[in-house]
Amino acid sequence: MFKKSLIVVAAVAAMALPAAALGDGGTPAPDPGAKVAAVQAKLQALKAKCDSSPAASAKCAKVAAKLLDRLDKISARIDTLEGKINSKCSVATPPAKCSQAPAMLQKLDAAKQAISQLESWIQANFSTAAPAAQ
Repeated sequence: MFKKSLIVVAAVAAMALPAAALGDGGTPAPDPGAKVAAVQAKLQALKAKCDSSPAASAKCAKVAAKLLDRLDKISARIDTLEGKINSKCSVATPPAKCSQAPAMLQKLDAAKQAISQLESWIQANFSTAAPAAQ
């Protein structure tokens, strides 16, 4: 059950990030805040299951630690992507795609804020989950 919950949360986060980061200029990208709320609802259900049984709390702490680790890795990938965008678009004659760079960077920042909110929520609600090592 815990592995399935972890997979669901990771899948939702993975779907939220590309949509937020790579939304095309013509269609508005989905609101990352809505995705965060959906993930938090799933985590709330997991928390309720964890609170119902003391035996499950150790497994929940492991799941929470894995989630924090995964979110840190996603955040690092976003940082790498931002670095690539900045390096390609800071040259004297940037490619035509760089006209969309500010909007993309703004969406990536929104995704990082959503990840930060999720990390804070996990740490607050799964108090036994230590922050992942960086």
